Amino acid sequence: MILRAYILNNSGEPVYWRTYEGVGSVSENDLPAHVLACATLFHSSEGTTSDRVYTLEQSGVNWSYLFFESFAVILMSAADENLVALKRMMISLGRAIANEYGEILKSWNGNIGEIEGLDSLFDQHVGIDLDIPSDEILDLAKGIIESTLEAKELAYAGVLDVHGQMLVGNVPENHLSSIQQEISSGMIQPGVDMVPSAVEVMGYSVQILKVKSVTVAVAAQKDESRIIAVQAVSEIADALNNAMSD
Repeated sequence: MILRAYILNNSGEPVYWRTYEGVGSVSENDLPAHVLACATLFHSSEGTTSDRVYTLEQSGVNWSYLFFESFAVILMSAADENLVALKRMMISLGRAIANEYGEILKSWNGNIGEIEGLDSLFDQHVGIDLDIPSDEILDLAKGIIESTLEAKELAYAGVLDVHGQMLVGNVPENHLSSIQQEISSGMIQPGVDMVPSAVEVMGYSVQILKVKSVTVAVAAQKDESRIIAVQAVSEIADALNNAMSD
């Protein structure tokens, strides 16, 4: 579980902080000195790169660091946190912060109104289920996808993790980035009883539906009705929801 979150500016000063999972309130002064020292060391190192998460276990918890041009994101998590999923989530979160607030954070003067949307942005990423489905569920998903592709005139179908990485299916690599943007935007909400979201990708109408910690994406052939994809994505999502609820 995620316990604390911080954003530091390039001077190493906290500009945003919050807690999770009932940890209690936190202030900028609650960032441990050794964590701040690590952040400063990473930031000053020529070997530190963007879009890479650096993780250290200290005092029974994990501290994860991610650096961008004008800020750094630091998360404190439980020692048993799934680090693979955590790193994917942090990179997705960091990119979203960079896109929306990167320029503001370069010269932020303390005006809270300029960054008030950070709470919502963190909720969209940190609040999601990070669990990767079990091998049993993935095997089931693979079978469902394969049988669906055989039975219907579809261009592709796939099951993706919380950040749009394909778990099973045949979604083309050059389509994944557009689908990942839709997932990271937070606009796709869980619930198999909802109408799928539609995303236009390179001339294909891709139907997307979120189920717990996975997202189902289906596209019909260009010359086929999108109704085929809508029906297919709903059937796949319903089957996965039933299996993941047992």
